[in-house]
Amino acid sequence: LKLNDFLEAVFVAPPTRVEGTAVFLTAEPGNVPNALLHNLKHNKVLHQRNLFVTVRSHEVPRMDAQQRLEVTPLGHDCWQVIVNYGFKDNPDLPSALATIEGEGYQLDPMMTSYFLSRDIVIPTIGGGMATWREKLFAQMHHNASAAAEFLNLPTNAVVELGSKIEICAFMAVSHLLYLHGFRSSPQSAKAQLMGRYVQAHHPQVTWWCPQLPASPRQA
Repeated sequence: LKLNDFLEAVFVAPPTRVEGTAVFLTAEPGNVPNALLHNLKHNKVLHQRNLFVTVRSHEVPRMDAQQRLEVTPLGHDCWQVIVNYGFKDNPDLPSALATIEGEGYQLDPMMTSYFLSRDIVIPTIGGGMATWREKLFAQMHHNASAAAEFLNLPTNAVVELGSKIEICAFMAVSHLLYLHGFRSSPQSAKAQLMGRYVQAHHPQVTWWCPQLPASPRQA
């Protein structure tokens, strides 16, 4: 669903506007974030200012400050924002968005809420995949680093909206490949815990957790 078309339709008969700024994270710029759809469905309001933010990681160690932000006005006090980071940068979304002041807009941290789309993976009893595999996959998904923590978002300003996804596909597993984050390693607590669980409960499965290089392109 294209964001421009969606906003055009919404503002034909706009919902109630409330004070403050809403920051909606989306993987692809120009697409409607799921969190926005859930917010309109359940809360039936739209903030006075709305930022639709996509975070991109590039194949360079660090990005210059001048290249950090790409801001596109969408009208009706809405902006599309792309935030660029190198693979050695420490992402800090609130600090990056604070620099939008130079674009004719000022971010007030006390009046800003961050809306994240989050899917919860749950095992399905009686599905095609073995129950232990479903539970293992659900646990790995649960252990994945949260976007709020990775982007250094203030914990008291984050709203997560999403849905539950049931696992029902069949998969014959003989090997399990675990890819750690680019800032992590096979010696991390999560990787070690998962490896011990697999070896203890499913010794027939070959566990593989290779060391990844720091650069995503090299990986």
